[in-house]
Amino acid sequence: MKTFRWLILAFFLLACQAQPSRAVTIFDGDLTLTITSSEQTALLILSEAGITPQPNDRALINGIPYGLNEPISIAGKLQLQLRRAVNVTLVTPQGEQVIQTSALTVADALKENEIDFGLYDEVTPPLTAPITESLTIRFVPARELTVASAGALINIRTNAGTVGEALAEAGIPLMGLDTSSPAENEPLPADGQIQ
Repeated sequence: MKTFRWLILAFFLLACQAQPSRAVTIFDGDLTLTITSSEQTALLILSEAGITPQPNDRALINGIPYGLNEPISIAGKLQLQLRRAVNVTLVTPQGEQVIQTSALTVADALKENEIDFGLYDEVTPPLTAPITESLTIRFVPARELTVASAGALINIRTNAGTVGEALAEAGIPLMGLDTSSPAENEPLPADGQIQ
């Protein structure tokens, strides 16, 4: 029992010891400075350096995204990049809105805003494009269509402009005397049904 008490006391003493200081290089836009800090979160390190991040800003520790209040598990020297949030216009079928994001890419910004995207959704600029101030992101989700062909029903997703393009995209191109209803040069039907 005494050994157990000593172990608890030793653990408590170790936990209460000050963390060792380390060199931290901070990048905040054009500002670069190096400080020595024993703090364990980006927010406290930045505060020690006299830098006040905003709620939508993001920290990268040695290139790895960290929450501002997340404990830093990396030992040794650190490079802390403060990525400031910028205004981005997001255009979806529901309308246009200005969002503030510190996301690294268009895909990250869409995920942050709980927009699920897939292979056939139309996103401009591309998902891998970096986020910059005043960027406009356009998102048009693919439409669900049902194609009745040779007695079978095939569900497809597409962003094609015409029935013929949608069928070709789905691997059901019209050839020779094949026809479709609506016709291949017509826009996608409002009811989502193609025969």
